[in-house]
Formats: sequence, structure tokens, C-alpha cells
Amino acid sequence: DRKVVAAARQQTADALQTLEDAFNDNAALGPSPTLADFSLASTIALWEMLGGDLSATPAVSTWYDRFKARPSFAATAPRMS
Repeated sequence: DRKVVAAARQQTADALQTLEDAFNDNAALGPSPTLADFSLASTIALWEMLGGDLSATPAVSTWYDRFKARPSFAATAPRMS
């Protein structure tokens, strides 16, 4: 159902914007990754696998790129076959 997909994409865009705002305030960024970072990165990885775009949220994109570079994440990141 195209309407359901469109609504879900908008909800995700809204959530990413909220995260973007938090990252821009640096309130959510710590010196070391937390369990929340790992959980969020896994969720964003699935979004990316489904063709999601992070270009509207550059702070989130930068954070995610740094997180993807972590050896532990790179070794265990979900992959679509």
C-alpha cells in the first residue's frame, strides 16, 4: 500500500530530523559509543539497506559514517544478499 509506505517514510524522516537536532546540540554525542549508539546504528543500517537517504540529516550521516568505520560494526553489520 503506497499510502502506508509514504506515511512510514515521513515518520522516519521526522525521527531522523529529531535525531539531527540532538546531534547538532552535541547532547547525544559522547566520547565512547554506548548501547544506544549500537542500537541506533543497527536501525539506521536497516534504513540504509532499504534505500533510505540520510542527506537531509548531515550530522546523523557523519555520526553513522564514523560508526560504520568501527571494526566491530563493520564485522557484524547487517547485509542484504
